[in-house]
Amino acid sequence: MKRSTLSLLSALALLASSNVFASRWHDNLKVLSGPEVCIDQAMISTGPSFDEQLGQFVAGALRSDAAYRGLNFGKVKVDDCAGFLYFVGTIKNTPSGIVYGGHLQLVIQTGTLNDIKTTRLKTVSEGGKVDYVPIWDVETVVGIAPNRDDLMKVLAREAVDMFKVFVEDWYAKH
Repeated sequence: MKRSTLSLLSALALLASSNVFASRWHDNLKVLSGPEVCIDQAMISTGPSFDEQLGQFVAGALRSDAAYRGLNFGKVKVDDCAGFLYFVGTIKNTPSGIVYGGHLQLVIQTGTLNDIKTTRLKTVSEGGKVDYVPIWDVETVVGIAPNRDDLMKVLAREAVDMFKVFVEDWYAKH
């Protein structure tokens, strides 16, 4: 294995073993109702760009699981969503396979160039900037997949597993 691959794997392993990015702020979930939460396209970075196909696949898995669980998420126009649930990840091709890392987070976001007003929250975007505040997230997962087909399945499964943690916290406050 190349030294650069080992360095990358070591860094990802350290990141995954620390709880620095684990921010399960249960009480923050009280401020949103189900229809105000939208599951948006996963943001999976490949370095200089995002993998839209992989992002849509992972987001589709999350939406399917939300529907299966009877959660009333995203029942408004996207412009009216106050909270966005994202799977955020990074993938890197290596000689050993495709290394991935990612986490699930819920953010309050103003990135639509429109005012977002709900019964409980009001956020206003200014000058087209995308402003967001994370209000919930979960530990980072790290792994390696041998090929792209396996990567798609693994990332979808990892995202749904993290979503189960979110659902537990959601039901604890709703």
